[in-house]
Amino acid sequence: MSILGLAAGLTVWVKTRPADPSYESTFVEFIWLAYPTGGSLTAFREKGEQMDSILRERKAGYLAGFTSRGDPPEIVEVELAVDLDLEAGKKLIEEFTALGIVPEDLEISAGTYPREDLLEARDAGW
Repeated sequence: MSILGLAAGLTVWVKTRPADPSYESTFVEFIWLAYPTGGSLTAFREKGEQMDSILRERKAGYLAGFTSRGDPPEIVEVELAVDLDLEAGKKLIEEFTALGIVPEDLEISAGTYPREDLLEARDAGW
């Protein structure tokens, strides 16, 4: 009886798992945008949707997440998962800036996980 249950479970698992990886799982490079203080999370939502839409339309990535803090919440950092080289990433952020989607005074970093900037800060006692 337990063998029948195992076989049924295995059959269901094999038939229900996706044949192709999800769109999001194909991106391992990231661009992190550190926002200046004072940016409202509420005001960011529409701009975040614009960023995500542009990246998905171009099949270049997606808005992977954002960090906020405070009450009312202020946007602190935005994470974009991308499939872009360094030059293309810079051009993308310049385009977002020209469109008014991101502020001009951003701090920009890029890479993969684990984030070297956070590891360095941790090692320095931050």
